[in-house]
Amino acid sequence: MQSTGSLNRWSPPFSARRAALSSVIVIFLSLMLTMGSSVFAQSYQGGLRGAVSDASGGGSLVPGVEITLTNEETGAARSTVSNEEGEYAFT
Repeated sequence: MQSTGSLNRWSPPFSARRAALSSVIVIFLSLMLTMGSSVFAQSYQGGLRGAVSDASGGGSLVPGVEITLTNEETGAARSTVSNEEGEYAFT
């Protein structure tokens, strides 16, 4: 059997190993970037529902009332109007 120097007879040439390693690195980085962006894309979103009742204590629900929800940190405000049953929802 002839000696091929320090290379193993079954190992691919250097350029093929380098190309394979480069492919693995590219695939790994692509997966990490894809998975990382989906993690950062998640956000908290909640909702608020309620009903407007008469302040006199009668307990009757009041339709057509404007309700404003304000974020105290940012000052952003959203408004809605209670429906015919006195209920409202922020989603």
